[in-house]
Amino acid sequence: MNWPQSTIDKACLLVTDGTHYTPPDVGQGIPFLTVKDFSNDGHIDLAGCSHITEDEFEKAKRGNSAPKLGDVLFSKDGTVGKVYVVDTRETFAVLSSLAILRPDASRLDAGYFGWVLKTDSCLEQASRSKTGSAIRRIILKDLKRVRFPLPPVAEQKWIAVILDAADALRAKRREALAQLDTLLQSTFLDMFGDPVTNPMGWEERALGEMVQDGLRNGLSPSTKGTVDGEVLTLSAITHGRFDFAARKRARFDQQPSPSQQLRTDTFLICRGNGNRRLVGTGAYPDRSSKRVCFPDTMIGLAIDSRVVAAAYLRHVWRTRRVRQQIEGGARTTNGTHKVNQRLLSSIVFPVPPVTLQSRFAAVVESVEQQKTIQRAHLAELDTLFASLQSRAFRGEL
Repeated sequence: MNWPQSTIDKACLLVTDGTHYTPPDVGQGIPFLTVKDFSNDGHIDLAGCSHITEDEFEKAKRGNSAPKLGDVLFSKDGTVGKVYVVDTRETFAVLSSLAILRPDASRLDAGYFGWVLKTDSCLEQASRSKTGSAIRRIILKDLKRVRFPLPPVAEQKWIAVILDAADALRAKRREALAQLDTLLQSTFLDMFGDPVTNPMGWEERALGEMVQDGLRNGLSPSTKGTVDGEVLTLSAITHGRFDFAARKRARFDQQPSPSQQLRTDTFLICRGNGNRRLVGTGAYPDRSSKRVCFPDTMIGLAIDSRVVAAAYLRHVWRTRRVRQQIEGGARTTNGTHKVNQRLLSSIVFPVPPVTLQSRFAAVVESVEQQKTIQRAHLAELDTLFASLQSRAFRGEL
C-alpha cells in the first residue's frame, strides 16, 4: 500500500535535545535521565537514576528538556536507537544524549512512532553524517529529516497493537530464560551455600592445585602467518555463555597445538578487557574443533574432573567470591584490565565432594535442555516479529 511519507520534523510538534550539561546529583528530588537509565526493551529507571533540584528542573523545562506524557525519547549518543514512549505523568528531565520528540497526535500515534524509530531504515537515515568522534552519534538535524510511512492514525494504532502483542511474547520467552538462570543460581546456593561465607565448611582449594597440565595461553593470528585456520574473539566467552559464532578466519605462524585448539574440556578465561567486570570471565566451549583455536587474549585450563565437575566450576566462577579475587588482583595497562596465569592459579573457592557436584551437574544439564528449547522458541518469535514489522510498514497487515 502506498502510504504518504513524512519527515520527523513535520510530524512532531517538538524535536529537541535534553540539557547540554549534567546538573549535580542531589540524591533526591526530580529524576534526571541519561542513556544508561534506559533498557533495550523500552523501559526507564526512575528510581536508580540521578536526581536534580527544583531549580535545575525549571531550567530544563524552559529549555524544553523535560518530556511530557506521550512524548517519545530516542537515544542518539553512544548506545543509539533506544526508544521510550513516555507513559508516566511523573516529571523528569533528560540529558542531550536523548532526543525529545512530541508527535502531533492528530497525525501521528506515539506507539506507532516508537516502532518506526526502532526500524533499521530510521537508524540508517539518521546515521548518514560523520561526527568525527569515536563514539557513535546521531545529529539532531539528521534525525529530523528521517522519512517514514504515515498511514491514517487508526491504522497506526492497529499496527502498534499488533507489534506490541508480538513483542510481549518475545519478552515472556526472555523472562522464562532469566527464570531458568535464577533457578540454577538458587539450586547452587541451596546445595553448596554462599562461597563468600562457605557456611557448610567445604574444603577450600586454589585453582592451580586442581588443574591438569597447567594453564596455557592461546595462539593469536599473525599478519605474516602461513597456517590457515580460525580463531575465537573475546565475545565468544564474555556474554554469559559460549558463542561459537564469535570467531574469524586467521593465519598463524605455526600449527596450533592440541592444547590451544577448541575443546569442550577446556575452560576458557578472558585474559584482558577494558571492562573490569568482564576480565577473568570464563566459559566452556559447547563443541570441539581442530580448525579453531583460542587466542592469547584467553587462558585455557583443563580441570581435574576427579575433584571439580565442569558444571560446578562454571557456576562458582561467576560468584562474588571469585569475582572479588579476580577484580582485586587485576592490573590495568592503558585502560585494559588484565589477569595472568599466576593470579588465576591462586583463586581460592570451596570444593564440595565431587558426588554432590555431580548431582548439581545433572540439574544443570536438565535446565540447559529447557533453555535450548526456550532459545529456539525465542528465535522463531524473533523471525515472526521481523516479518510482522516488515509487513506492517508495507501496509500488508
